[in-house]
Amino acid sequence: MRGQTMIEAAAVLGSPMGIAKCKIHGWGGYGVNRKEAAATFSRLASAGYVPSINLIGWCYHFGVGVKRADVEKAVACYTRASQCGSTVAMNNLANCYLQGLGVKKNLAKAFEYFSESAEGGDSDSMNSLGLARYYGLGCTRDLALTIEWYTRAAKQGNDTSMFNLALCYLKGEGVAPDEGTAMAWLRRAKEAGNVHAQASMDVIETRKSRNRRLSL
Repeated sequence: MRGQTMIEAAAVLGSPMGIAKCKIHGWGGYGVNRKEAAATFSRLASAGYVPSINLIGWCYHFGVGVKRADVEKAVACYTRASQCGSTVAMNNLANCYLQGLGVKKNLAKAFEYFSESAEGGDSDSMNSLGLARYYGLGCTRDLALTIEWYTRAAKQGNDTSMFNLALCYLKGEGVAPDEGTAMAWLRRAKEAGNVHAQASMDVIETRKSRNRRLSL
């Protein structure tokens, strides 16, 4: 919601990027016009505006506002924006290497880009590094580092990391089991908009209620 508010404010001030983003989603009183939005991203990208290089890549990735999806073009855009320092593009490029989209699947390369993006402050990449360390994707498995990256991302407000961190505390993976801490992170995840948090909270509360009945 905060991101939407900032984008709408930028549009009110006449920002071409803000207006284009509003046209992607139909925000701020703008009708959805993804073709116009993609054309704006393309024009700004041609002028060297790095966020737009990443965004036109996203348009090609998912076929938004362009004639057809083209993941190879998307990868080219993500690579160009990454070379210019865009941590969001690095995260997108890492996911392409992780899944083999537009490039040959390369877990080590994915881990490299996730790492660079995370060190630059991108919370989605921090969460992905946590997952990589959990499963040993392109790196050695290390649950302590999983907890470290989930925590860093959660503290930045990443609701997926809040949820993942809660599960680690619930299961005692990389940390001592702590249901209270797990519930606290689940509540924060729910408040941040995570759609899975409430179901996990319900399971915990149901189990606690059942245990209370059994102890009577």
